[in-house]
Amino acid sequence: MDSTPTALAPVPDARRPVRHGRWTFRLWGDEISEVALDGVELLDSARPALRDQNWGTVAPRILADSWADPEQAVPDASGLLERTLELAYDGPAGRAQGSCVLRVTPAELRMTLTLTALEEVTTNRAGLTAMLPRTLAGQDMTVTTVDGHRRDLRLPVPISPWQPQFSIRALDWARRGVHARLELTGDEFEMEDQRNWTDASFKIYSRPLERPFPYRLSAGTAVVQELILTAGEEAPASADAPADVRDRVAQGASARADPSASRSASGSPSSRSSPPPVPRPPPRSCRWT
Repeated sequence: MDSTPTALAPVPDARRPVRHGRWTFRLWGDEISEVALDGVELLDSARPALRDQNWGTVAPRILADSWADPEQAVPDASGLLERTLELAYDGPAGRAQGSCVLRVTPAELRMTLTLTALEEVTTNRAGLTAMLPRTLAGQDMTVTTVDGHRRDLRLPVPISPWQPQFSIRALDWARRGVHARLELTGDEFEMEDQRNWTDASFKIYSRPLERPFPYRLSAGTAVVQELILTAGEEAPASADAPADVRDRVAQGASARADPSASRSASGSPSSRSSPPPVPRPPPRSCRWT
């Protein structure tokens, strides 16, 4: 008997690839994934989500999937690509309906969700989720908080058991020559490190886990949230900027191309080296999200 293992046929990828100018992404059901500009992946995925009181995912039924252009996935004369999904949710959480609109222009990708309770809905989460690629581990970012403050963030390299960031309104980062900004509106968002789960990513979601859950949405209540991803070329340091700023920008670009460039000729760490560790708070929650 021939013991040679039988080669398995490759499983076809059901996700629909879309290219719009410099943007590429895939569509599958209510999810958009592998969002990239000029081949640089910026979002692992984004989608609406409704969870019941036991953290079970209420899968939507897609009632309608329409495009602004009759040819579907073909931009109009203004460079706009627009897709509208009409969704129905029916499960242990209660009944709800949703409208999720995806609009893509040369400079921006925008997802707008309106989720309306048709009866009282008991839920742990209702709204948009966005997942940053796990390859962003160690990435430097600037966070704009809900109250308008800006602060530095470095995504963890070892998997973090606690949330890397709370109170997120926007994130800015630069990667491989592309500057990206992710804005989230409609609630207060925070981030979890989910790289040890099947949806391995840095997951951004609302509402904060420190708030009581489950919570109730009365009949007629509408949850309106928006995700806005803008991207373009990473701006070089201005010639009018101070010399130390230009040096840091150049040094950061060099370090991304060659990690050894993060050290000076003498071998001592540069000003871009990691800061000393600081005490971390204990985990706020052990629940999966």
